Amino acid sequence: MATKATTTPDAQTARDYLVVCSFGFGSGSWARDKDLETAVKRCRSIAYSDWKHLFKLDGVEVTLTLFDVTGQDRIRMDGDGVEGDNPDAAILNLGLRKVRFPKGSRR
Repeated sequence: MATKATTTPDAQTARDYLVVCSFGFGSGSWARDKDLETAVKRCRSIAYSDWKHLFKLDGVEVTLTLFDVTGQDRIRMDGDGVEGDNPDAAILNLGLRKVRFPKGSRR
């Protein structure tokens, strides 16, 4: 499910980022923010809070998927990918980033 866009955000446009931490089987956590680093930190914190009761996460490294969703109001994620509600704005996959949950930490 790829978004076909006619425009991509330029350097002057305020950015909007989505960061996803997938735990498999369609489950995971996400965060969205105008600042990429804030979205990464928030996603890590939310994922830890969401899943610490089911998994031993202290010190575990996880992979986050980073997207630029500038121009999108609503985002839908499923097994086929990420889709937005605005066909004129591209959703850009910015790649992966590995983060580690701190050992002995609540966040």
